Amino acid sequence: MNIPTPAGGLPVYGDAGAGTGGMNAASCAGGGTAQNGADAPMNAADTPSTTLGACSATGWSPAAGVAGADGKPGQGGGGGGNGRLSDGLGGGGACGGCGGAGGEPGAGGGSSIALLTYQSGVMVTDCVLTAGTAGNGGAGGSGELGQAGGSPGDPSGTGVGIGCPGGAAGAGAGGNGGQGGPGGLSLGIGYSGAAPTIDGAVVTQAATHAGITSGAAGTGGAGGSKGAAATLSTGPAGVDGTSGANGVAAAVGPLP
Repeated sequence: MNIPTPAGGLPVYGDAGAGTGGMNAASCAGGGTAQNGADAPMNAADTPSTTLGACSATGWSPAAGVAGADGKPGQGGGGGGNGRLSDGLGGGGACGGCGGAGGEPGAGGGSSIALLTYQSGVMVTDCVLTAGTAGNGGAGGSGELGQAGGSPGDPSGTGVGIGCPGGAAGAGAGGNGGQGGPGGLSLGIGYSGAAPTIDGAVVTQAATHAGITSGAAGTGGAGGSKGAAATLSTGPAGVDGTSGANGVAAAVGPLP
């Protein structure tokens, strides 16, 4: 009779022996019992965005932060062997716990740009330009908590012919918090392409300039909180999100 070998639990995270299936035709104490699955590994920190936004023919669009990574699922338990007499049924391995979803990214803050140019030359003479205060970036969303692993199925059989237990499952990891959104810009002149000519001189960058007033730059939004570890488990929590990039305030500045 073709009796399939009990499978190991997935996914495998490199923990030798974790989630291994039991052996057929072996006593439960002698290798027939499956191994429990491993907890998911902890997420790495997300790489934060430093982009403030993008300029196009329709104007300036603020960027957003980076979404938090989802937590990885726990490893499932292995399937149990069929018992030493090979006439039982092993218990099924439990399903690994789900990882928590990552937090949403924060939105970028609004900008105040008194004069915006895109792929166009501009000459400004004896002008007064005033930009207002930029908006702050929005906060990143919190990650969701991980979920505990499931319970294995019961073996079946009669007397000494009963099958062996399957393995319990590992817990999923908590999701990472989302990055906060970038702060907005406050620019007297913001340009993409050719630098402006102001009172006869080309100005590529200037913190201050006669006749041009800028307000305060927006600050980056706070990062979202990490998702908690699964309740009643040894699974890992997520990673806190990072704050968004701060905006820029200047009389004249280039735009992406």
